[in-house]
Amino acid sequence: ILIWSFFFGLILASVWHIARQVRHYRIALLVPLIFGIAFAWWITTLSVGQLNPSALNFFAAGAVAICAMILPGISGSFILILLGMYATVLHAVRSLELSVMLVFAVGAALGLMCFSRVLHWLLRRYHAATMALLTGFLFGSLLVVWPWKHPLDWVLGSDGVPRPAQQVPVLPWNFANEPWLATCLVLMIVGFALVWLIERRWGGR
Repeated sequence: ILIWSFFFGLILASVWHIARQVRHYRIALLVPLIFGIAFAWWITTLSVGQLNPSALNFFAAGAVAICAMILPGISGSFILILLGMYATVLHAVRSLELSVMLVFAVGAALGLMCFSRVLHWLLRRYHAATMALLTGFLFGSLLVVWPWKHPLDWVLGSDGVPRPAQQVPVLPWNFANEPWLATCLVLMIVGFALVWLIERRWGGR
């Protein structure tokens, strides 16, 4: 809970930082902003699937996961969990299954090359709208790092221990560790201040 609180402050400040990259605000930018928030929230509500561990699915999972890692606020590992490939990929890495790792890596490399070009083109042609969309992604992802959550679904980690895959945010006073509320608020402020200080000190370079 304490770590999530610190991350919440970091990401909240990052929302503010990215939003400042929009040079000229106008009403039309609310469309990509709201879409980004809704899409990030929708991702967090998806149920965990289960893809068959085939070569094509490993390739596709690598391509999709790396695209998610480029975008702020969307976790590539979380996408793998939703696809039901997280534990499978980790097992392949731990077992040194080189054929599986190679297919996954090729998919990630191809996805990175293609999506980065698309993102570069969008930033060059539609900078304000793209930044508004990315701000929405990041703002919507705050639900993921909200410290107080109850699990709805579980997934086995690489060590065989069940870990929450889907969780629903709850208010602090509905959570068991409510006595940590003051400490959590302090850590949120520290996280926010850290990003703000870094941006003020080195952001203009």
